[in-house]
Amino acid sequence: MRRGIQVLILIALVWGGTRQAQAQKSGKAEILNVTLDGQQEKIRIDFNLKASRKARFLVQLFYSKDGGKTFEGPMKSVLGDAGENITPGKEKKIYWDFLIDDPNFEGKNISFKIKAFLMNPSIKAIPRGGPANALLSLVAPGLGDMRVRSGGLWYGVITVGAFTTLGTGLYLRASARNNYDSYQNARDAQSARDLLNKANQQNNLSTVLINAAIAIWVVDVALVAWRGFKNQKLKRQKISLGLSPVGNQAVPTLGFSLKF
Repeated sequence: MRRGIQVLILIALVWGGTRQAQAQKSGKAEILNVTLDGQQEKIRIDFNLKASRKARFLVQLFYSKDGGKTFEGPMKSVLGDAGENITPGKEKKIYWDFLIDDPNFEGKNISFKIKAFLMNPSIKAIPRGGPANALLSLVAPGLGDMRVRSGGLWYGVITVGAFTTLGTGLYLRASARNNYDSYQNARDAQSARDLLNKANQQNNLSTVLINAAIAIWVVDVALVAWRGFKNQKLKRQKISLGLSPVGNQAVPTLGFSLKF
């Protein structure tokens, strides 16, 4: 069923709630802009999260249909800088798939609020690097993974595994060549056969190990690039936001239409 919805959103800058956790001060989330990605049917909320640099937060998005009198949420269909382990900073972004959370969404009298709950400081932030980190995995498999996905030092297993496999393969290749040289200089037939068989076995095994190391390398670079592009995709902005006067203040105003 196709229907057109004309939506006009007037967004007032709303400060996110300040919460206490473990007797420590929480951060403040200041909403800056709201835009619509009409192609992907998502609303993007830009905000600043002010707090200590080492702090980590559970960030949640709420929205109101009555101009801020009551709020619904937290919204579940969100991407970007929402969820656990969000770090403080400027120009944070949340992408809300509004039609999943609210199929009857009309965009009238809409306002947003972001709440940031302080988390345990021992919990590390989720890496959200871009595809350029694939170059790190090109140098050492597993290195780029640490910049684009959670897991931390566990990706060192990939690094150790790839270099160990490659090193073992190269060692066996060198041993195969030495045994082949000895075969050519053997003084009796039995020794020659033994040396040739050993050289062939080592050469075959080295080929398997070297190819396995190359496969680990290539797959890791490809996966890091894919994950990086996925992270980067969330940062794209397709629709600009203007300012319109409301009363005595100028607030961000977004006009857009959706077709289904």
